[in-house]
Amino acid sequence: MLWVFVVMCCTSIYCYAVAWLWFRMVVPDSREALGPWPSAVVIVPVRNEENHIARLFTQFSSITYPGDWEVWLVDDHSTDQSWPQMQRLATGHPRIRAYQSSGVGKKAAIAEVIAATQSQVIVTTDADCVIDDGWMRSLMATMRDESVRLTAGLVRIAGGSLWNRVQALEFSSVMAMAWITAKGGRPLYCSGANLAIRRSAWEEVGGYGMYGTGTGDDLDLLNRIASLHPGSTRMVRATVDTHGQADAVTFLQQRIRWASKWQRVQGGTALAVVHWIFQVVFLGVLFTAPLGYGSAAACCWFLKVLVDGLFLTRAMSLLGQRFGLAEFLVVEALYAPYVIYVGLQALTGRYVWKGRKYN
Repeated sequence: MLWVFVVMCCTSIYCYAVAWLWFRMVVPDSREALGPWPSAVVIVPVRNEENHIARLFTQFSSITYPGDWEVWLVDDHSTDQSWPQMQRLATGHPRIRAYQSSGVGKKAAIAEVIAATQSQVIVTTDADCVIDDGWMRSLMATMRDESVRLTAGLVRIAGGSLWNRVQALEFSSVMAMAWITAKGGRPLYCSGANLAIRRSAWEEVGGYGMYGTGTGDDLDLLNRIASLHPGSTRMVRATVDTHGQADAVTFLQQRIRWASKWQRVQGGTALAVVHWIFQVVFLGVLFTAPLGYGSAAACCWFLKVLVDGLFLTRAMSLLGQRFGLAEFLVVEALYAPYVIYVGLQALTGRYVWKGRKYN
């Protein structure tokens, strides 16, 4: 009976929390400020992205931003043809520069460009991200207000395969949580794939600091800026598209890398632990169902699937996407063991990303 009580209490709390988040997700976008458009440098770290270089030049050439801007593509010791392609395509281009980093790692490359430029705002995105010509204007609209020090945009995973759709659905919950907490004044997450930071704020908090070579740097920046200047961060609907990971191994390594960041966010560890405990209970009730707890398991999972479906429907709508039954069933079946595994692995701080090992 104690186990049934624990299961029902956890299920009730989980359903209430998800329902509360569902209501909180309906928040209007931030208004465009009325000040002058600040100058900006867009920094795109590149490592073994030869298949994306030509597209990057095409999409950045069509940017429509009223202020002064430039793009720096920064090669992070690629071992393919990325650097030769960047050099060739950048020759004679008025706004796009190719640069080869002397440091090691994505954030070291970004920090080098920041030190070499003078723009008022630093914008970062990834080489595999697809943008439209109005992306930068949408992202930078709130930065016209000089009191805004950081603005984050949305990231969605595109692709028609079931595997990509599963990743898109799972990641939509991350974006939804970022949106809800940002609009609530206590931002917990942002992605360097779609981020604008005022240079003065970057310098004030000391840049990436001790987290500049591995992971956690974007969240650490967000946390430090939000703590130092409450109310100075924004999240907007400016959206970039990216692709999912090619296989389950790479996907899990990416998620372990992300999960290792949460200890650097105020309140992040507690939130992650609570979420992990919920998944342990949900998985545990399935294993105990044959021991006479079948009714508790059925009730628990019925309510979980119901509220998850409602939450994910609104999360995908936020990103301008929809999901089908197939990917929803896959996510529901695998989510609990996936969270448990990733949470445990993240405690070690070890993962492999783009051919590099991190500890």
